[in-house]
Amino acid sequence: LQPTPSIPGTPTELREVLVNLVLNAVQAMPTGGTLRVATAPTPGGVTVEVADTGEGMSERVQRRIFEPLYTTKGAAGTGMGLTVSQGIVQEHNGRIEVQSAPGKGTRFRLVFPLAAEAPAPVASPSPEPLARPGASRPLGGAGRSATASTRPLRILVVDDEPMVRLVTTKLLQMRGHTVDDVDGGQAALDSLDGVVYDLVVTDLSMPGMSGRELAAEIRARFPELPVVLLTGDTDVRAEGSDVTEVVRKPFQIDALEAVVQRVVG
Repeated sequence: LQPTPSIPGTPTELREVLVNLVLNAVQAMPTGGTLRVATAPTPGGVTVEVADTGEGMSERVQRRIFEPLYTTKGAAGTGMGLTVSQGIVQEHNGRIEVQSAPGKGTRFRLVFPLAAEAPAPVASPSPEPLARPGASRPLGGAGRSATASTRPLRILVVDDEPMVRLVTTKLLQMRGHTVDDVDGGQAALDSLDGVVYDLVVTDLSMPGMSGRELAAEIRARFPELPVVLLTGDTDVRAEGSDVTEVVRKPFQIDALEAVVQRVVG
């Protein structure tokens, strides 16, 4: 661990990234091995490496490890850890790299920029007031500027799985959208009664009220509000007029963003 200069960041979030990488490394070495954590200064930045001598990954797996809901651990994995980690690193203006090969272990490398001298404090965004259904509202961001080809939107994410909700929310926020997330269909309907949204993104399989049932309720109350359905089922289609479009899990954020812009635009 070489001495490094300070970087701007949120300690709890960066700790979450490191804990996730260490746990992944341990799980990749079921019969034992060596875990190495290293820090070093680099020109204009700082690097952190987490490496193991475990099972390693094929090139095909490496290409997909940051996809939401993609996992090689079967029922024991959520497919969210590396997606969240990548999102946190990118929110800190850094990047995450991976080198691996089957039977030769894996090395994750985090690269962060240095803190500017005397950084100005970042003010927390003021909460938006509740808007009446049908009232106009500003199209806000979430601390991130949208790319030139995207329009920032107010989106409601609905899912009964906390980790899925978190990842979907973070990914959309990174595209410049203002995102609220709720647990389940009834909570979504309660939110829609108080805030005007451009779009609802909902999971299909939820207890109490499925995504399709929620879409039907939304269509009855807010006929013009688009509803995008997230599902791992390969044979689900946007049949009828309640669901605007279906996005299948695991999804790429670019694909989800393209659907979001298309159904709203």
